[in-house]
Amino acid sequence: MIDLRLYQNKGVTNIRTAMYSNRRVLYVLPTGGGKTIMFCYIAQQATEKGKKVLILVHRDKLFKQTSESLGKFGVRHGLIGSGYAPSYAHNCQVAKIGTVVNRLDKFIPDLIIVDECHHATAGQYRKIIDAYPNAFVLGFTATPCRTDGTGLGEVFDIMVEGP
Repeated sequence: MIDLRLYQNKGVTNIRTAMYSNRRVLYVLPTGGGKTIMFCYIAQQATEKGKKVLILVHRDKLFKQTSESLGKFGVRHGLIGSGYAPSYAHNCQVAKIGTVVNRLDKFIPDLIIVDECHHATAGQYRKIIDAYPNAFVLGFTATPCRTDGTGLGEVFDIMVEGP
């Protein structure tokens, strides 16, 4: 089991507070601040309450890192990615964007966690998020701006900043 740092605990509290009145929350924390650990902790808490969590990643390295971090929290999870046999029986799924976009009917989440969510305005991300209008969406990034100038307000209702 991993203990969160004080600032991470405060961040989780601030995220929960924001989610009381917003369905789509963006959390910003600098590189190296432990965003993966934070969202894996949130996934653990949600799955223990019987909620279904879909964690979206876009790179192999993040896919493996997220799976390993969930394991440290004892979260049983499935992997939705090319070359992996899916197991939709688990309440938590780690998914690569390019794979899950073609399997939207296989797993209906209550919470979608988007790693590197500055990509969330892109087509495949929007297709996934829009496919689950009743799900809460929680995005994590160190860079809440896009080089193309597209605002993240198209996807998220509120931004919560970490230290």
